[in-house]
Amino acid sequence: PNVKKKDDAARGDFETRAKSYFDERNVVPMLNALLMELFLHQPDDPIDHMLKFLLRPNTLQELSEEHASSAAKVQEYAEEAVQYANRFKLPQLFDELLAKLLEQMPEDVLRFAVSYLRWHKNDFIVRQQPTGYRAYQAGKDQQSRAKSVDAASSSSNALVEDSPAE
Repeated sequence: PNVKKKDDAARGDFETRAKSYFDERNVVPMLNALLMELFLHQPDDPIDHMLKFLLRPNTLQELSEEHASSAAKVQEYAEEAVQYANRFKLPQLFDELLAKLLEQMPEDVLRFAVSYLRWHKNDFIVRQQPTGYRAYQAGKDQQSRAKSVDAASSSSNALVEDSPAE
């Protein structure tokens, strides 16, 4: 019984510190704005889109102004937004980001989020294997193969042109 009370007290203390940290650093509005941005634009690469969004100047001020009017639009397409989030496993990505924020409690949440997303994108895709990224990656692979074929054919054409005439 004593151990359970200590565990409950520790959990309550942690929850209080976490809530306070999130409130002081405006974490919830930042995450809401990221989700709103993703649901409105539904980019092929949501992690890169989030990075670009977070790196724009005045992002936090922009959050409340630009996206407040978009909330109704997202409600209209709630089912589509949920499908998009699940296709790219965004709930898992946000869970991981929040866990790291709580673990490290950085002063600059935006900078931390940008760094985390940059450094953990590939690992996340490998571990979670979101279906949306499989289609995106297949398209990128196809473009890469097409460029390789073009480069190979242009270099073989150059060799034919440079070979001495018989």
